Amino acid sequence: MTPTLTLAADVDHVDVGDRVTIHGTLTNTGTGTGTGTRVCRQQLVGTRWHAERCTKTNAGRFSFVLRPGARGVLRTRVVVAATTSHYAAASPTVRIRVR
Repeated sequence: MTPTLTLAADVDHVDVGDRVTIHGTLTNTGTGTGTGTRVCRQQLVGTRWHAERCTKTNAGRFSFVLRPGARGVLRTRVVVAATTSHYAAASPTVRIRVR
């Protein structure tokens, strides 16, 4: 089974140091509601994805609070690792402009 991850930010641009929340859902895990499944946020740096933080889902939902420290475009996604009941998956990339 291939899980489905969604991801969205509450705003598409912020000032340096401001808070922005990204949130999403995890479905099709093969384990019911997806409660307690570990999802990890990654940030694109150059051409490579770097692990940032992980959290566990609650009824298939999750969120992260970010506070960007530099200007530019923050590109982030969420991934879930493969288990015996489902394949690995990644969310679409979310772009946040930081001014």
